[in-house]
Amino acid sequence: MKIQLFFPKDLKPYLEFNPTLGYIQGNSQFEIWLKFRPDRTILTACSKYLVRKNHDEAPKDEFEEFTMKIPIKVTGANQVLPVKFNILCCFSVSAVTFTPP
Repeated sequence: MKIQLFFPKDLKPYLEFNPTLGYIQGNSQFEIWLKFRPDRTILTACSKYLVRKNHDEAPKDEFEEFTMKIPIKVTGANQVLPVKFNILCCFSVSAVTFTPP
């Protein structure tokens, strides 16, 4: 059976699956590898995937912790329903700040 993996195009510079297309036989396994290479630009380029506790509040500063929910879809040939799941990523900065200085 042919299986194919889909993820949002906005995340292409940051997310890589290998392979995105494969063939599997009954009662066997198929591994898909994920390589995630985020940088600071992901927070602005893919902001629609950010999950915040309070959607009305803006981020306090650049050191606030963020969680991103990335939707993934796997389709199989001759299968009626695709398999949908999310990858959750928690971003934090490895900086320590002291207030007052």
